[in-house]
Amino acid sequence: MGFNYERGVPEMVEDLGHRVEGTMRYVYGSWEANSAHAWNRFTLYDKIASQNAACGNIHYAPNSQSDYDWSNQTIVSSNCEDWLNYPNLTGTKQSFNCSPWNCNGYDYKKYWLSHLPQFAGQTNDKWNNWWSYIADYEEATNPNLPKGTHDLSANCTLNGWTCDPNLYSQPLTVEFYEYNILVGQTTADIPAEPAVSSLCGNNPSHRFVYTFPPNNPIYNNQNHTIKAVALDINADGQPSGKRTDLTQTPLSIVCPPTPPSTSPPPVPVPACGTNFNVTCSANGKRATFSWDAIPNAIYYWLRLNKEPYADWRNLDDGDQDPEINIPYPNPPSVLLDITPGAKYQYDIQGFNVQNEAGCRMPFAEFSCGVQPTRRFQSPRPTHLL
Repeated sequence: MGFNYERGVPEMVEDLGHRVEGTMRYVYGSWEANSAHAWNRFTLYDKIASQNAACGNIHYAPNSQSDYDWSNQTIVSSNCEDWLNYPNLTGTKQSFNCSPWNCNGYDYKKYWLSHLPQFAGQTNDKWNNWWSYIADYEEATNPNLPKGTHDLSANCTLNGWTCDPNLYSQPLTVEFYEYNILVGQTTADIPAEPAVSSLCGNNPSHRFVYTFPPNNPIYNNQNHTIKAVALDINADGQPSGKRTDLTQTPLSIVCPPTPPSTSPPPVPVPACGTNFNVTCSANGKRATFSWDAIPNAIYYWLRLNKEPYADWRNLDDGDQDPEINIPYPNPPSVLLDITPGAKYQYDIQGFNVQNEAGCRMPFAEFSCGVQPTRRFQSPRPTHLL
């Protein structure tokens, strides 16, 4: 909308107020002095609804007796403050005169605009945030935005359902906010009851359940108000960049403190080993492998690959991969049967208490041959020389 820059700010605010009136009359289909719908009820003032005033309209304050009568000192009963709780109105009324808006027209217009409902979700197929109609009517009345509900939460778990008429078969992403700060997200892809399925094109997988991870600051036994927002998609399933508040959101939850984690602290991954050594037996049928103990390793894995090397871990061809479990000597060592004269590659790897593997070393080659037997001859007698 445009403003007349030949007038002042109060007149500009009044122009906005008339835009609100025209828009909301169109949204609700009428504007009359009765309680048939929320817009009618919001605009009641004492002159036309004695003892049942609400917030009035842009010309009439709750206690006005004529247009622009914003400084009237008459005290009336009004539930205008209760509209700050919409749609959960309590019926609470207050008695006041023009003091809440400082008895002037400019402040009254700001007072009136500030009491327009501006909450998430829908009531009777109308958005609870009336500003969505005022700011972008076409977007607010788009029938293909996501729909769904943020259900009451228990045990610090957020749940509900949502789906998008643009593509009912695709689960939607749901984001959770506290004071406009993103605190979590999930996907609404859990099978739902038939009632939800029927609202989502008979596609059942549109429920969501989200539990805050352990050690999240939300576990402090204090009240937290969480808003659930569905991310809109286009007909091709791609994100449109739009977000829609789910019905009933935001909701309050209280998360009791979680006990401290009993998980063991993380242990570093074992480093590479050092001082590898292979000692062959005299007949070449056994080899002893040894190396320095590796910090943080509670067991080792020795792999022995017999030539040809391309078929690693071919146990039918003489390869071996024994686990060397604790207790092991320090420095660790192992004795394995091998084939005399055959060529082998080997490597050793340490594992920590969390079963995380360290690096594999050294990929070295060795072969154990038969050691020759030395023959000793007795010296010849000297008398034969």
